[in-house]
Amino acid sequence: MNPKRILARAALLLFAAVFVLFAYRLVLVTAFAAKILDHPQYLNLLKGPVSRTTQTSHGLTFDVYSPAVRRPATLMMIHGVNPTGKDHPDIIRIAETLSQVGFKVIVPDLTRMKRQSVSSQDSEDVLTVAQTFPEEFGMVCISYGCGPTLVAAAADAVRDRVRFVITFAGYFDMVSELRYMVTSPDNALGYDKWIYASANAAQIGNDSQKYWDMFRSSTTEEFDRRFADLPPEVIARVHAISPSHSVSQLKAHLIVVHGEDDPCIPVSQSRELDSAAESAGLEHNLFVFRIYGHTQPQWPALSWRSFGDTYVPEGFKMFRLANLVLSLR
Repeated sequence: MNPKRILARAALLLFAAVFVLFAYRLVLVTAFAAKILDHPQYLNLLKGPVSRTTQTSHGLTFDVYSPAVRRPATLMMIHGVNPTGKDHPDIIRIAETLSQVGFKVIVPDLTRMKRQSVSSQDSEDVLTVAQTFPEEFGMVCISYGCGPTLVAAAADAVRDRVRFVITFAGYFDMVSELRYMVTSPDNALGYDKWIYASANAAQIGNDSQKYWDMFRSSTTEEFDRRFADLPPEVIARVHAISPSHSVSQLKAHLIVVHGEDDPCIPVSQSRELDSAAESAGLEHNLFVFRIYGHTQPQWPALSWRSFGDTYVPEGFKMFRLANLVLSLR
């Protein structure tokens, strides 16, 4: 056979193989992004189900989502404050999604956060699970689960093995978040400060009168004055769950995701986290979505204008995020 024909056929086959791989990647990223946005049917059709088992170790219960691949990357996912913990439908959907694209996903059940309580013990629980991983791993956290996650990721015992941390609607500084929660007008979509105060009274506040007075503050100035007047051990407990005090110790790639109009944890918290990552010399990415409130997407009514102004740019932004996550496997 003519050598030129052989070379031409080889080049054609190579081009076809590259095209098929590119097309598959495009379809996979699109299906991945769609399931994150609560349209699971495309990825489910492409990848099928994953195995989900419940295990117990070191006094903690956690779910393990295992993909049908030989050497999956390990990823720990930390839920936020919700009464069902690891069994919340959104947590299950996202864990399944990450497993379908090649991650072995471990989701601990943090009992205190199921009661809307956040404490340094949560960071210790996250660290306990993380220390069982023999290899490098990634972390993803939701809402109030991001404080304990980032604090744990910066611990000496694991920080050299944490490859990346993805935060979604998380907080950077607990004092600032408390100030926002306490002094902002009541919002049906936001957290009820009195539920939070009651859940954390014994864990953080020693159930002291000064602790309750702080939650009665009506202005930021009043809050700052009353917070400063808390017992030193209470202030220390609040700082202990603030990533603002530990980001400089991180070594992981930080991917920060937040909704522009989040009524629970303001987007300024994630912007500050991203700026801190920049100052610490960390690899970092910031994605701010206009379609998200706190953790649920809120699409406008479909029209030609909303298609061009919202659906296309926000969909492309989610595609970029999904592609970045896939590259971390």
